[in-house]
Amino acid sequence: MGVVVENGGIPEGLRNETSLVWKTMPPPPEFVHDESKCITCQQFHSMRQSWNIIEDYENTHRMRYDIVMRLRFDALPFPWIKTLVCAEASNSRPLDLTTGRPYRALRALSDQVFWGARDTMEVAMKMFEELPLLFLQRYPKSKERPIRILPMYQSLISNPFACHDRTYPYYKWYNKLGTLWYPVILPGWTGSPYEMKANLLELFCLNVSYAEPAAPMITYMDPNVVQRLRSYSRNRMEKENEEHRYDERKAKIPMRLGALAVRYDEEGYFLAAERDFMWFMIYHNVTFCDIGGGISHYRFKGVTYPRPSRTTCSFVTDYSRECEAHHRMMGEDGNDAASEKFEDT
Repeated sequence: MGVVVENGGIPEGLRNETSLVWKTMPPPPEFVHDESKCITCQQFHSMRQSWNIIEDYENTHRMRYDIVMRLRFDALPFPWIKTLVCAEASNSRPLDLTTGRPYRALRALSDQVFWGARDTMEVAMKMFEELPLLFLQRYPKSKERPIRILPMYQSLISNPFACHDRTYPYYKWYNKLGTLWYPVILPGWTGSPYEMKANLLELFCLNVSYAEPAAPMITYMDPNVVQRLRSYSRNRMEKENEEHRYDERKAKIPMRLGALAVRYDEEGYFLAAERDFMWFMIYHNVTFCDIGGGISHYRFKGVTYPRPSRTTCSFVTDYSRECEAHHRMMGEDGNDAASEKFEDT
């Protein structure tokens, strides 16, 4: 067990724990204290220091962990089913259709508890290294951040519907994917999970692997695809690009926030930690799954709550089958978009 502590103090109750490896955390960079741009950045600095403990232990003992978990001291999901946890470390995950390597998946209960195979957790635990460049410099506006199509689509289909239902009593302990920005190329403007999935899958079936909202579509999409997208929803494309009357050399893909987003989800920098953490992992081609592991309850700050979890992640393993099913669902003939499926506004 590894923990990073501040001011040299070990938390009460852990001082006699023989398996505890502890380390005093160095002071974080100055930008961490700027709450106009960086809220809760301290925890990601602590996570990076915790990863140093893991690497030091591995190097000292000449071994590597298969699974890594990040837990809060005041939070405990349970029960854990060992076979389900260990399965995440196996090489049984299907191959990513875009990279040819096994899919990477993070198991998460919001940003409070998350775990996964070591290679995936390394991305999460080292997020602090990229935080100033990605969130404060390169993409300070959340609307202009790139979207990786396949891992975002898979994230949406790998979580229970409770993550899209604010009226659910324990919504706050689910992954709030409905607060993310997503590309809108089909008619419709509701921000519903169905619409989010349909737009992402449509782009995937057009062989578009990512959306770059700040860049003209023509710079990263096939010209035929750009023309096709305009035919799907001509009015919206022209409205979103009205400053240059839809010049295909300059036209950008329209973006919308999911229906569950609130005011602060529109803000940039690192001001919505849960949303920004999900975006970061998806940006790094990681599917953001429900916590799994057999979890059915969550003990938080001394109180136990029901928290059913989804055991499996959903991965796209057959391009043709997935896209054929999508076209049938959309009521399409061949590859033409079915504009009647949504009400265009």
